Amino acid sequence: MLNLYTPQNTSDKLMGETSYKRDIENKIMSTFLKSGFFEVQTPIFEYFDLFSSENVSISETDIFKFVDSDGKILALRPDMTTPISRVVATKLKDESLPIRLSYCGSVFRSVKNKQKEFTQSGMELVGVNSPMADAEIIMNTIEALKAVGLSEFQIEIGQSEFFKGILKSLNLAEDSKKTLEELIDHKDSLGLSGFLKGLDLKDEIKEMLQTLPSLFGDVEIIRNIDMSALNDTSKKAVENLKDVCDILSLYGYDPYISIDLAMVQSINYYTGVIFKGFARGVGFSIASGGRYDDLIEKLGADLPATGSAINVDMLMTALYRQSGTVADPKVDVLVFVDSEARSQETMNIIKAVRQNGLSAEMYLESSNYDGAVSYAGSKEIGGILRISDGCKLILHNIAENSKCETTLDELLGEE
Repeated sequence: MLNLYTPQNTSDKLMGETSYKRDIENKIMSTFLKSGFFEVQTPIFEYFDLFSSENVSISETDIFKFVDSDGKILALRPDMTTPISRVVATKLKDESLPIRLSYCGSVFRSVKNKQKEFTQSGMELVGVNSPMADAEIIMNTIEALKAVGLSEFQIEIGQSEFFKGILKSLNLAEDSKKTLEELIDHKDSLGLSGFLKGLDLKDEIKEMLQTLPSLFGDVEIIRNIDMSALNDTSKKAVENLKDVCDILSLYGYDPYISIDLAMVQSINYYTGVIFKGFARGVGFSIASGGRYDDLIEKLGADLPATGSAINVDMLMTALYRQSGTVADPKVDVLVFVDSEARSQETMNIIKAVRQNGLSAEMYLESSNYDGAVSYAGSKEIGGILRISDGCKLILHNIAENSKCETTLDELLGEE
């Protein structure tokens, strides 16, 4: 029997939702473009080895794989940054620096109980390793979220090298490091306390580790941190984070940012500032990003980079929960052309209406005006433009049930 349902954790998007999504994507991409980030596109599938564990922070089991006709293993892209890094390392390696790129496209992940396909819109800033570059990415992410109408959100900023520096000073097995990362990232203070009791570490080190989940809040967190307890790697990370936050503050972005030094997810992938965006009423991140200076080098070009990705689908959920509104696209006017009025001039009138920014749908039965009225009512179309012989124009207001003769100039507001 034919299965007419979509696969688990995938969905169709109908007319209103699709229109709304496209509008969001356009506003995000327009924001990026205005800052000099030009769009590129990559295939939705690549050779699987591009997404090896050293290149992405995504588990191999979460990647959709298939074999092509030549027997080579391909993968649906699980992120956008890696394919764009491939483009930079191969086709753009001789470009003047910095290189600013943006993108919008579907990514695919085989994660249980999570969306298997979603849209990422983001940007990559390649060729510069500086606090200003990191700050620019964060600023543009904020501006993109504001451009689509999101009002209550925060960008939580961390520094991957901060926790890496702490790990360097600990003589822990890899599995213990992994457990420690997860407990701190989830801010599980109780679980962390129990785990630390079983480790052979000095009391002052255990005390420092126990405080990590609490190192989040406003920017004063990094200004008040005890630097004497840190090694050089962690100290440099804190100083770098201060520099980025100072830039953001100077440009007026303080209301949108907070600090989270316990953000340790994917620290092996990132090499500096990392961040996540959260919106009121939504328990998941709508944006994420950070510095990844090693990735493009692994692909053949020694270039530092930083970037950001906005999950458009999750952003739509956040917008709905904040405003409670959904898109409901409607046709502006239904055009009824009497059969004897069909001509090139008639089509020119319809084109002029459309070129003026109105959506004008043609009714296809030219001998059934009553049917057109009924149809317009069922589709909530406010009016009918009737074109009769000699290109006579009659505007029928459905709601008021009124009719008036008009001209094209009057209709387009040009008089």
